[in-house]
Amino acid sequence: MKDKAEWVWVDCFTSSPHDEELFRILKKSDYKICIVSPDLVGRKNEIPEYVDFIKKINIIPDAVCVKL
Repeated sequence: MKDKAEWVWVDCFTSSPHDEELFRILKKSDYKICIVSPDLVGRKNEIPEYVDFIKKINIIPDAVCVKL
């Protein structure tokens, strides 16, 4: 699949994508990760939860999609 795409867009319409194993597999496979900010789907209150998760697993996304 890596020959088909370089980036993975992590979006969440109904729940938070807090799957540490998935993030580790993606990074180990050299995919670039873009996390979509939860405020784009009406869940601004979940931003601190996302920040805590990213700190906990110590995997920094390559990009974060936000609305300016």
